[in-house]
Amino acid sequence: MAKMELNRQEEYLNRIDRLKLMDDDFFSEALDGKVEAVEFILQVVLEKIVDLCRIMVIRHVWEHDL
Repeated sequence: MAKMELNRQEEYLNRIDRLKLMDDDFFSEALDGKVEAVEFILQVVLEKIVDLCRIMVIRHVWEHDL
């Protein structure tokens, strides 16, 4: 039973990996004309990118400060 559950989880992860926001037909249709939703998604994505950049800068400074 545990092996079946693991296989199911792996299949779900594989399906999720294949989804792409920018080229997925569902998202294209779902977000068509919905400016506020698109702005929200972009805001979330951009905040994640900024957070990652901050982490990279902090690591760089920390590694070169030693």
